[in-house]
Amino acid sequence: MARKIAPEMPLKVRAAAGAGKTSMLQMIAEAEEGPLLYLSYSAKLVEAAASSFPKNVDCLTVHSLAYRVMKMKEVHNRLNRPFTPDVVANLLSIERRDVTARQMGGWIQETVRKFCQGGEGCIEQSHLPTGLEETFAEDVLSGAQELWDMLVGKWDSNLPLEHDMYLKLWHLRGARLTRRYRGILMDECHDSNPVTLDAMMFQSIPITWVGDEPQSIFLFRRAINALRIIRAPEYFLTQSYRFGPPVAEIANKVVAHSPNPPPRPVVGYAAIESVINPSEPKHPISVVCRSNAGLIMEALASTGSLHVVGGVEQLVSLARGVEMLSNGHPAVNVPALSRFRTYDDMMEAIEDAKDPELRILSKLIDRYGDQLGEAVSSLEKRLVNSIEAAETSVMSAHRSKGLTVPGARLSDDFTGLSDLHDRVRSGRMTLEQYEQEINLMYVAVTRPRYELTLNDAATEMVATKPLPVSAYKPADSGSAAEDKGGPT
Repeated sequence: MARKIAPEMPLKVRAAAGAGKTSMLQMIAEAEEGPLLYLSYSAKLVEAAASSFPKNVDCLTVHSLAYRVMKMKEVHNRLNRPFTPDVVANLLSIERRDVTARQMGGWIQETVRKFCQGGEGCIEQSHLPTGLEETFAEDVLSGAQELWDMLVGKWDSNLPLEHDMYLKLWHLRGARLTRRYRGILMDECHDSNPVTLDAMMFQSIPITWVGDEPQSIFLFRRAINALRIIRAPEYFLTQSYRFGPPVAEIANKVVAHSPNPPPRPVVGYAAIESVINPSEPKHPISVVCRSNAGLIMEALASTGSLHVVGGVEQLVSLARGVEMLSNGHPAVNVPALSRFRTYDDMMEAIEDAKDPELRILSKLIDRYGDQLGEAVSSLEKRLVNSIEAAETSVMSAHRSKGLTVPGARLSDDFTGLSDLHDRVRSGRMTLEQYEQEINLMYVAVTRPRYELTLNDAATEMVATKPLPVSAYKPADSGSAAEDKGGPT
């Protein structure tokens, strides 16, 4: 696999979970004397690569590459400015009678964000918020264009700027690199940002694309799977060194339910003794959750020392905000709650909540009521700084990606296979969103080295014979909008 990167010689590598893709990339880097560029969307992977790759490799996230080229250090203060629907409404002096300025500002904000994530050269209809009424479309598009021109046209101003914005501007200006490289090592390409994928198409040097299709889990961020788009000689890494054959068997049975199962199964490492559903776990447990709400519930229900991958800032902020509102004070410093003047206003909004944070809050209040603040305070006292130091760790499936833990238990908030099929049949979930749910389960079951405790959803997937897509795909499988597939 390790070889000299020659001009006009791209390569595509499908690397299963734990199959040593980092070692393979390192070997490629060591085989090349000239400068190489390693790119990933994960700062954690970039940090690990920088510490192990030879000195001829520049290891960067895609955003940090664009940050350098666009000389963002000179205007870094703009990235710290708030960019909310209210800010957008003020910048554009929005005044309307048919909709609030805040709502219009939110639609314009979302449109600009979608444009920044996409590979298109201009703001267009496809960037409009899903479900937006046609009567507002023209005004939202013109407002988004005005906002974009304002933000990028006054570069030395104090106007707000988001990281995806300078990435998009880098793309629009030709996506030039910081130096002359012999090749690019593109890691985790199964979750490519469309704007980044298009930026890579500008490059005239060979690119090694590395990824694992069943680990594509960021569709809700408009990520796309580059492995299905790139045409290049293809190689496979299927031997996992993370877990033993029993875990590999579970992973293969789970991913067999995908409408696009991988062409080759993952193979477990025989030297590792992995156990499924141990009666008495011998290793510290990491609880892997489907949703942020599930993660918070598991964290609050745990005992002993605890590590929450990604932190508990959101939970603490929400709990403190609820406490302030219940005591008659507005929660002005909690973005999700700042619009409510009273506790009753908040509870009324929660009853018909579409905002993910409010849906989480609804479940927390149902479970803990006025004891929520006390429960969160107790949790804070048990927190430790690492998985290794904790008796229990809790993580979402999205944040678990790339991690290896001794033992894992799957939380009960994953959706069962029968329910997923029903959602696709009824049009409440697209086939792409269904595939993301299967992939999330695959990611979850491939985290542990020694012990894996299944939940009901995983048990159903393992016990059920895969159906052909035609058995659950509706006749008109158009765009479903109810379930976005994100970590709600």
